[in-house]
Formats: sequence, C-alpha cells, structure tokens
Amino acid sequence: MDAVGETVVAPTITSQPQSEAVTLGGSAGFSVSASGSPPLTYQWYFNDTGHPVGGNSPTLSLNNVQTSDAGGYFVVVTNPAGYAQSQMATLTVASQPGCDTTPGNVVGWWPGDMDTSDLSGNADGVLKGGAVFGQGMVAQAFDLYGSGQYVLIPDTPATRVSNAATFEAWVYPTTSSGQNVIIGKWDVVQGVNTRSFGFVLDTGPVLGFGFSQDGGPDNCFGLDAPADKALPLYTWSHVAATYDGSYVALYLNGNWVSGLSYSGHIYPAATDFAIGAVMGGDASHPLSCFQGNIDEATVYNRALSAKEIQDIYKAGAAGKCKPVIDSDADGLPDSWEMQYFGNLNQTASGDPDGDGYTNLEEYQNGTNPTVPDPLAIVLEPEPGGNIP
Repeated sequence: MDAVGETVVAPTITSQPQSEAVTLGGSAGFSVSASGSPPLTYQWYFNDTGHPVGGNSPTLSLNNVQTSDAGGYFVVVTNPAGYAQSQMATLTVASQPGCDTTPGNVVGWWPGDMDTSDLSGNADGVLKGGAVFGQGMVAQAFDLYGSGQYVLIPDTPATRVSNAATFEAWVYPTTSSGQNVIIGKWDVVQGVNTRSFGFVLDTGPVLGFGFSQDGGPDNCFGLDAPADKALPLYTWSHVAATYDGSYVALYLNGNWVSGLSYSGHIYPAATDFAIGAVMGGDASHPLSCFQGNIDEATVYNRALSAKEIQDIYKAGAAGKCKPVIDSDADGLPDSWEMQYFGNLNQTASGDPDGDGYTNLEEYQNGTNPTVPDPLAIVLEPEPGGNIP
C-alpha cells in the first residue's frame, strides 16, 4: 500500500523481447512490454555476466553491431513493489550472409563437425589412417596430411550416382603437386566394376573430375580446369563438379571454369568410397591421399544449377543450412549437446551448472549450460523487494 492506501502492483512482463539475426555492421533492437504500478524502470543486461547495457527504456537499440555484441539480452523491470525479469533474446551476428537453403537431392553430406555423420542419413563415415578434425570454412573440417589419412564412406544404393550428379566441397590444399582426391569412388587395383568417379585436385593444383562408363579401366573420361585457374594454397576455395546427362562442368568459387560434352553415364559402382582418397584394393591401402583440409563434402543425385553453386559459395562461413538433429528426442539438438558436453546423455530438465536454468532454457536462451548464470546473484532481491 502507498501513503494514500492504494495497492502498488509489482511489474509483470506482458510482451517478451524477440531474438534477432543481423549481419556485421547492421542494427538490431529489442523491446519489452510490462504492466504494474508506475513508475516502472527498465534495465537491460547482456549475456550471463549480468552486464548492464542501455538506458532506462523498454527498448534497447544497437547500431553498427559487431561479433562481440552477439549473445543473449534480457531486461529487468522494477518498481517499489518488486521486479520482473524477461526471457533472454538472442542476437546472432553473421560476418557473412545467412546460411544457404540446402539444395534438394542430397544423397551424402559430411560436414566434418567433430564427427563423421552423414546429414543425409545414408552413410556415416569412419576416420582412417589417423585422420583428425581441424578448422574448417564452415565450423570444423576433416584435417588430412596426405600420408594415408581419409574418411571411409560405406557403399549405399543412394550414393551410386549414374545419370546425373553433383559433387561439391570447401578445400584447403597445402600442396601443389600430385593428385589429391577430394571425393573418390574409384578402386584403382581391383579395377573390374569398381571405378565410378573421382573428384580431385591435380598438379597445380587444378580442379579435375574423372569417371568411368563401365566400371573398368578402359572407358574412362575426364577433364581438368585450365592451368590459369589453379587454386591458391593455404586458402579455402569452394569447388564443384556437375553432370546433367549430357554435359560435365567444373566450378571454382562459384564460377564455371571448364566443361565437357558427354552423353553416357557414370558407372554406379557398388563399392565403398572415400573423402580424401581412393581405394587401392581395400580400405588399408588408400591412394592419392589429400593433403590439407576438406569441409562440407556433399554429393547430390542431380546437377545443381550455376546459381545454386554460386549461392553456396556466397554463403561462405555460414554454409548450407543444416537440419536440426535430435536423435535421442530429448528436445536438445545433438550438435548443442556435443558442443557443451561431448555426449548425448543430457536431459532437457537437467541443470548441470546448478544456476536454476534447465538445459532446455539454456539452449533457448543461447547461454552456456556448464557455467552458472550469475544473474541469480546479480539480481538477488534486497529486503523491501529492491534489487541491487
């Protein structure tokens, strides 16, 4: 009650701030609506640190946004009767345009984001020869040294492309000599019915694509990009090869660089293939091993258009839009659980850091579930309902 007997009503949030995604240098804003007895005061906070930002306003405006501004924002509304805290809204800041809508007809997609999962669901890979993960163009990548490291991909009917196909990836070559296989289904030892395709960097390094019509060593075709289209070393480049049933094309960083008329087909060999090598009779004898990093290796059973390839290149570090996978159906994306816990053993209701926020709330708020949120300390009410 106040001095004249009126009831003072504590604040209540009636409209929550909403998450936003902006590009570097852009503008963003959050707003909140609240009810309660006046006067209402507003204080915005940034991330788990409880760092105050902005002035006493129901709206927070951010201009010339930088990557350091990315994170969670919330507001605390107070009056003499108490306070109310909003939900956290997430600001995402992209240095590149947003992710590219993934083209259709993907039959294999291996991002290399700290595992060998195939996002198409057809054929998860296996690291071989001491292959590891390293820095990618889009998150992580397969880190290969050219001395027997590769990713073995088991054969599936889905990857036996024949009448049309696209192969694309980001590559980071560290040598200009020899043949370095990006994606290959081409057993050069067994030979009979085992040769299908090889998407490679040849000496230069220049982009190349070879394929067999009958699975053997004789009826083989291929093309290389011209020497003046060599890839730079120690730099990420996007590469692609397409076949539409009558024409084979090579693309470097979104641009066409070479083509070949061909009206046959690619032999659909029922053999394992690899990222970063071709087989030499069996999985223990890889050949033409890639030296460098390979990221976002993807196979389609149709020819992507020139625009689709250019859009993937333009997306840059944002990459193709990945599906949200929750294999254990616990409400937490697998990638989020692996990022913070290294396993899929968490639950949505769990609170491993003991800060009062569940894992699901931490995921929705964009906060770290392994670091206690100091907001519980920063906003602990003092006697009389005030906050520090």
